[in-house]
Amino acid sequence: MEKRWSTIYFSGTGNTKYVAKRFSLQMNCPAYSIEEDVDFSQIISNSDAITLCYPIHHSTAPVVYKKFILKYQKEFTNKSVVILCTQQFFSGDGAYNITKYLPSVEILYADHINMPSNIGNIPVYSKLTKGNFTKSASRADKKIEKIIRNLSQGERHTRGFSGFGHWLGKSQNSNESLYMGGDKESIRVSESCIICQKCIRLCPTKNLTVEDGKLISKGNCTFCWRCVNTCPVQAITVGIHKESAFQYYVMDEVDTLLKRHL
Repeated sequence: MEKRWSTIYFSGTGNTKYVAKRFSLQMNCPAYSIEEDVDFSQIISNSDAITLCYPIHHSTAPVVYKKFILKYQKEFTNKSVVILCTQQFFSGDGAYNITKYLPSVEILYADHINMPSNIGNIPVYSKLTKGNFTKSASRADKKIEKIIRNLSQGERHTRGFSGFGHWLGKSQNSNESLYMGGDKESIRVSESCIICQKCIRLCPTKNLTVEDGKLISKGNCTFCWRCVNTCPVQAITVGIHKESAFQYYVMDEVDTLLKRHL
């Protein structure tokens, strides 16, 4: 009997959505964003194997994704799991990190897939990322095909699970516990904010609100950079408080590319 597969993903600005949807399209299984209003308890319970997809932040999974996993931890018991993470350069043990919240699963495969950075105010990222989504998506397609081929042949690969991977991860996520509580000070809003509320509508954690005519953070930021990359006047910064050289939000491009594969 073949395994019943599902993919569950979180995507900040589009990269991980592309990887999750392309993997699921080739596996002929459904893919769900954790932001969808669906019965995840039933979806997970009815699946034999689940592919977990998320972007790596500081060599760890996004806070919002960890909280999702913790919420449905019981349903994941005895499930087979594939972990696919998107990253810029290297991420140490980013794919391993989520397994700390899933003590009773079988890891079939774990890998990191290189995609452009959505952080536009670090010069090296600006040069490597701007206008590079289509090329990266093509490389991701080849990587996904290889992963599916390896899975079909029973090959087990667990990138980031080695001692060296853990060492690299610790160089980035030593303060991992701090991110779980949120940080009001991580977000700054300049006087140029026009209170259009686009960021409020798009924020995956409902972290932003308007009080006394000003946009403020409620301390539940997941560091996805969605607000930074969609602000029409570039009034928001997260973590790194300098003006962005570019904005990276490729959801529309992702949808266009995915339609070509249907």
